Amino acid sequence: FIPYRNIVHAFRPGRVWCGTFKRDVHVTKVCCRLISTIPPILLAAGIGSLDSIFKFTGLFAFLLTTLIPCFLQLKSRAFCESKWGAESWRTMYSMFISGNSFVWATIVFGIGALVFSIFDFAVTQIKSDFWGPVPSPIPSGL
Repeated sequence: FIPYRNIVHAFRPGRVWCGTFKRDVHVTKVCCRLISTIPPILLAAGIGSLDSIFKFTGLFAFLLTTLIPCFLQLKSRAFCESKWGAESWRTMYSMFISGNSFVWATIVFGIGALVFSIFDFAVTQIKSDFWGPVPSPIPSGL
């Protein structure tokens, strides 16, 4: 489901990392799998609370959904402009949100959301009512 070829070739377009293209794809698959499995295993050994493990590993969603695609967009756009000219990155699917200002705004938002989420995770692990009393999900009148 992860476009391994695109990830590998976005950072070094036209060049292989590990000798062959097939080996690049294999190394990228292994690295992506390790990145997604090592943190939960380490947390399970250290914390033991399944709720905390899910919350912490959920923080990686910010990286996957906001930051990594933006950096790939900037890198691929710079490659197209250097290889084929200034407006070569435009396609029939390009819109005003394809511009660098929107990409950088998304990066700033993603970093801010990630920092806030890490802060929230840390302080709620230390003191669960840091943001105030947590309301009960069950109404008291029942």
